[in-house]
Amino acid sequence: MEQLKDFLQHQSDLTQIHFEVIQQHEATIAEMGPLTPPYIRIGEKKVKQQVKEITEEVLSAFDSSYIINVNFKVQNQALQGQLKLLSDQITGSKQVLEVKLLLDRLVKAVTQSVNSHLPVIFTAYANPDRDLKNLNKEEQGIQDLFMPLLVNNRIQNHLSRYNTDLKSYFEFLRLWREKITIFHFGGHVNSDGLVLQNIDAFFKPLAQELSQRNPASLKLVFLNGCSTKAHVQTLFDLGIKAVIATSVDVEDATATDFALHFYEELAAGHTIGEAYQSASNFIKSGSQEIRFQQLGEIVRGSKLIKPKKAEDFPWALYLHPKLNDASEALSFRLY
Repeated sequence: MEQLKDFLQHQSDLTQIHFEVIQQHEATIAEMGPLTPPYIRIGEKKVKQQVKEITEEVLSAFDSSYIINVNFKVQNQALQGQLKLLSDQITGSKQVLEVKLLLDRLVKAVTQSVNSHLPVIFTAYANPDRDLKNLNKEEQGIQDLFMPLLVNNRIQNHLSRYNTDLKSYFEFLRLWREKITIFHFGGHVNSDGLVLQNIDAFFKPLAQELSQRNPASLKLVFLNGCSTKAHVQTLFDLGIKAVIATSVDVEDATATDFALHFYEELAAGHTIGEAYQSASNFIKSGSQEIRFQQLGEIVRGSKLIKPKKAEDFPWALYLHPKLNDASEALSFRLY
């Protein structure tokens, strides 16, 4: 275990580890077969030899192609306490804990550390008048896209709330503070705010709660409703770096198609910028309307918040005007 501890400690501050490393741990444990918990009486020397052999297999997994450039990041400090405890139990105990149990704990420690740094997506929908016939398709479609990522530990969670009211919005943000990476709203929007299930809520306090709860983790806000660009400056004032919003009214089915294609690209591992451009191309290629033949915009700042012509492409990706490097926001990807 000391070898494994040293290996992790000598990595960079954020070690990038593929989930298949965890699977390698689990496979190694399974190969040992069932042992009698919580102790085995085969002698400390034999146990240490088993630990050494299994640790070498684990290190081999770390050294192999399983380490790739992905966003599964582990902070070394988060594991040091667990690793020291495991090492002490092996080297200092007269009655040695079984190897299987110790490695099981190591797997859980690594998994928890990895998962705590994975993205969380919060998609909220409201349709109090039940006039948005495609909103349910949007909600279910996005959920289907993120489910494989959740199962394969590409994301930490996908929070989806269909009939979002004021209380549930605040509860989700409280329970998942400092974790939400992307916030998506689908529904009606007016000049004052978002039309939630039980109230027309003012936008600024909603945005403040979202920003204050997730000051470092939030990478993108997507407002998928009619003429949502009026709220972009409020989000910029709160430090949000990237916003997808609309400049004019949008048709319900087209809004759903745009959102589904955007998240399909994002779930496939593409960047925010790439996913936005692909979704724009998808809508333009399938519509005969003049406004959908225009190029989707990636806009620095929000000075373009003014009435646009109906023939202009509705969706734009707005980047904070004070970004030193726009590529940082555009290049974010889920994994």
